[in-house]
This record gives sequence, C-alpha cells and structure tokens, in this order.
Amino acid sequence: MNVAAMVTREALNMDMDLHNFELDELIEKIKQGDHRLIALQIPEGLKIQALDLMDEIETETASKVVLAADPCYGACDLVHDKMRMMGVEMVAHMGHSQMNIDSGMPTQFIPVTYSGDPELEPVLPFLHAHREIAQGRLDSTVTDENELSEAEAQER
Repeated sequence: MNVAAMVTREALNMDMDLHNFELDELIEKIKQGDHRLIALQIPEGLKIQALDLMDEIETETASKVVLAADPCYGACDLVHDKMRMMGVEMVAHMGHSQMNIDSGMPTQFIPVTYSGDPELEPVLPFLHAHREIAQGRLDSTVTDENELSEAEAQER
C-alpha cells in the first residue's frame, strides 16, 4: 500500500465525534429569517460530516440544505454568487472565523472545535515515509555529473 493510500485511510478513520459543530445559533437564525434554502460550505477536512450536518439542520428547521462542494480555502472564499443563482437565501460557513466581507447575502459563520488530544506519534511514520520518498527522488536526480552550476540554477 502506498503512503498516500495509508494517509487517506488513516484520515477517514479519525474520530469525527471529537468535533463540535456549533449549530444552535445557525438553526435559530434560519428559523428567525424563515430561510428555505441554505448552502452549507465546509472545509475539505470536515466534508466527511456534511451529510450528517445537512440532515440535522433540515430536521431542526423547515429548510432544505445544499452542499457547496467546491474546495473551500477559508473565510474569504465564499460561494455567494453561485449560490445566489441557485436561489439560496443563506450560507452557513463552517470552521472559519468571520471576515468583514459584505457579500449581500446572509452568512452565518459556524465555529467548529476539536475536543480530542491531537497526537503526533500516529503521524510520524507517514512523515518519515514522505521524507524518504523525497530524499530518494533528490538522490536519483542530482549526481556529480548533472549538478547545476549557480548560473544554470539562476537561469531555471
């Protein structure tokens, strides 16, 4: 099994129950604003929980929830333009702090906290394996015969 597959499998086995998605305020704002279609925007690492979160929001409100599945690079990477064209009335943005960006659409930033104790030990074998792969590639591409001079390196 390659390192990438091992890392992916390990990531999928994370205990997601240790993440606290603070949905109470979002649910209240949806009810108060009578929003019928909500977009849920979640960072990549938390998307494994998206369906459960969507179900919980739909169960607690009379709203439908769509997942904004494009990659999310932070609180400044909002999906309002696309969602507005779909008829979305509010964006629920998970896991990032609010920024002062006026998109013209109601946006609720939902904190996500982690109550586990992050351990470094389980990750070390993957880090070492990646370092060995990188070092092997460096060793195989740079020999005395094909080392670049300073001038050649600057040209590249």
